[in-house]
Amino acid sequence: MFGTYWFLSLLCLSSVAAAISGLLVVRRYAPHELLRLNHEVSGYMFSTIGTLYSVILGLVVVGSLNTFDQARLTVAQEANSLHDIYHLAHGLPPEQKISLRKLCLEYAQIVITNEWPLMNSGKHSEKAHDIVSELWNEVVDFKPTQTRDADLHAALLTEVNTLGDNRETRLNAISRSGDAIIWAVLVFGGAVLVLFTYLFSAQKFIVQLLTTTLITLILALNLAIVAMYGYPFSGDVHVSSLPFENFRAKHLSEITTEPK
Repeated sequence: MFGTYWFLSLLCLSSVAAAISGLLVVRRYAPHELLRLNHEVSGYMFSTIGTLYSVILGLVVVGSLNTFDQARLTVAQEANSLHDIYHLAHGLPPEQKISLRKLCLEYAQIVITNEWPLMNSGKHSEKAHDIVSELWNEVVDFKPTQTRDADLHAALLTEVNTLGDNRETRLNAISRSGDAIIWAVLVFGGAVLVLFTYLFSAQKFIVQLLTTTLITLILALNLAIVAMYGYPFSGDVHVSSLPFENFRAKHLSEITTEPK
């Protein structure tokens, strides 16, 4: 819910409405002439606090975008490792080849249908974890008898290890520990900046109303970006399972026609 378009739209609208309401209350009890007396002091403080907050907000926004891009790259690398394991299995004895390829397709299926929906709520699939363990067992139990088999075994171990590492990296991206503190700082800082706009008074009220509205909207939109891209596997903007879907669609028909 947190990263959905309708929730973020509601958040922006409610923020603007609250900011306007606060401005109306301040202007009712603090006349234009009184506010003008403090413009110089308020201006210095607004500039200092605004600069500090913009640096913090900018770093968090960039960090969120980088998190999203890194998550997308991790998913692609994980699917690529699965793809490599599938093709390297061609050099194994027939029974082990079929078993390993079936595990690859089963893993892709579980990730698509079971794990991806679970990640939206910060969880993962135990079934997918079990399949990765089976992949490890299949590869580790293979006993090479020739130099060619030894090279193949080493390549399979490397790819399974890469698959497991990227899976752990992907699952770590759904962790939200410590986010409450970051959000508290961002929301409090944004509220302080909006409150400072109340200390200025334009000759025409509509000018100040527009200024407060635009500042609030810009702050809310930046927070929306953090909410949408800082959690790459949840919300309406999320990393898709397309690499796994492409892998499964490409190789599903092959496994059914695999020679015994």
